[in-house]
Amino acid sequence: MSDFYFIIGASRPKGAGVKNLPVSAHMFFEGVDYSHIHLEFPPGLFSNETVYFEARNSQVNFVNEKTFLEKTEVVRSYAVYCNEAEIGDIIDFCWRYCGINYGYTQLAGAVISQIFQYANFDVKNLFADGMQTEICSSVAARILNLCGVDTIGDIESKTPKEVVQLLESQGFERLP
Repeated sequence: MSDFYFIIGASRPKGAGVKNLPVSAHMFFEGVDYSHIHLEFPPGLFSNETVYFEARNSQVNFVNEKTFLEKTEVVRSYAVYCNEAEIGDIIDFCWRYCGINYGYTQLAGAVISQIFQYANFDVKNLFADGMQTEICSSVAARILNLCGVDTIGDIESKTPKEVVQLLESQGFERLP
């Protein structure tokens, strides 16, 4: 077992339903009960409190636990263990990309890629921009890469469902 860990979680906004039709439609078509991927860092890595790192709304950012949980329902969580060098790389990554804009066009490209995948065509994200902007599932996939996990395929087309499938297929510990 490694010395350090963080959590990758699958979540949805509180009140997902008619109030949040695009999110509810996404979950329905994907056949899942979550629409978002976030990272949770336990006390001691970034501060004395639990800190969340996510790409949501207008940018990639850190969020304190109280604010995150007021707006978000965590559906499932997975522990990711890593060594000291990897956690250092992850912390550097988070600081380096904190504040970049949310990838609305990247999200549109990921949706287009998914449509082509349903038709058995492998199409990369047409709007990939090399981390000029970012979406939640791509952030998680990039961080998994820093832990030595092969995320298989186009990172900028990853969906929350694909990140969860990757975690489950790689045997990451699902937390209660």
